[in-house]
Amino acid sequence: MMKKTLAQVLVVALAASAFAGCSKKEETPDETQVTESTTPATETTETAETASSDEGATSVLDIKIEDYVRIDDYREIEVNIPPVDDSMDAYAEKLAGEQYSQLAASVTADQFIMDRPVENGDMINLDYSGKKDGVAFDGGTAQNQALWIGSGTFIPGFEEGLIGVHPGETVDLTLTFPESYSNADLAGQETVFTCTVNGIIPEEAIIAAWNASAYEGAQVKDYEGFVQFVKDYVNARVQEQNDAEVSNSIIDEMINRTEYKKEFPQSLIDKYKGEAETNLTSEAVSYGYDNDSYAMAAYGMSAEDYITTNSYDQLKMDASLAYIAQKEGITVSLEDVRERLSAMLVEYGYNDYDAAVQELGLDEQLYRVYFLEEDVIAFLKTVVKKVQQ
Repeated sequence: MMKKTLAQVLVVALAASAFAGCSKKEETPDETQVTESTTPATETTETAETASSDEGATSVLDIKIEDYVRIDDYREIEVNIPPVDDSMDAYAEKLAGEQYSQLAASVTADQFIMDRPVENGDMINLDYSGKKDGVAFDGGTAQNQALWIGSGTFIPGFEEGLIGVHPGETVDLTLTFPESYSNADLAGQETVFTCTVNGIIPEEAIIAAWNASAYEGAQVKDYEGFVQFVKDYVNARVQEQNDAEVSNSIIDEMINRTEYKKEFPQSLIDKYKGEAETNLTSEAVSYGYDNDSYAMAAYGMSAEDYITTNSYDQLKMDASLAYIAQKEGITVSLEDVRERLSAMLVEYGYNDYDAAVQELGLDEQLYRVYFLEEDVIAFLKTVVKKVQQ
């Protein structure tokens, strides 16, 4: 399963481009002048009337890029920076509490504390059954429920009523649902909950349950460490999303400023169409579809139109980035490719680079474009004007 996933990620997703420019911004056939029998028209200022020496090229790095692309003012690009979301820490704390309670539910009875009564702040395991007028109501019954006393998870009086109860004891709690309760049949109604405390769940057992399934970098010592891990994880994902938004904005503006001077070599167009078809097929198969059915469901067009549109948009983006790389002297050698790709493969458990490349059918030249684009985007982020929203 790991190797299948890696093949899909490395061979298809990364091959399609680091930033998935075409998938993030799908254009309609009308916008790119696609027909079932023609290639999309470029914004041309000169025609390709004679065969170019670039015919046969299968990479934007194989062509004389300035013959095809021109961007005069890419350093003047201006992008908006997503605002800082101050609610993320609060969200992360809430998420951590929810996940901590789920972990607590997995702790087995042999680890419960049984020799003292429940205190405020304890995580307990309990069974309960709620009745109104002597009749059990929907959603009012549970077994082996993890409940953090003092969390305010249950209706007022429920958690407080369990403080002082010894593990193994059963108590009846007479409680009234709030008038604002979402279930109108229970709002403002008096009910009786019969509760049995099965045991108090120790923090170390909950942390052990987390560490048993977490990777090495996610190991924690206590609840505070667990919360910090969740905060760091959430903030990292938010930063990744913000970085992706900035990258996409730069790409959009770069393409808007690009003059595509003449048609690309047919061999290059065909190469990109082949990669787009491979990508589409992988997606379709993973969802149990054929290409046409999946393309229509996911993108609202036939597989042929999707492949033509997606591949040409990708080619235009790659050409623009290659133009900037040449202007700025940004290069990636095959040695660089092998070093960076090898590091990626190791993360997926492939320690023999040559064997992995052969097994997965990886194209080093294609990854050369991929890594070059990463470096160009990183460069542009340092020179474009960023405006805080």
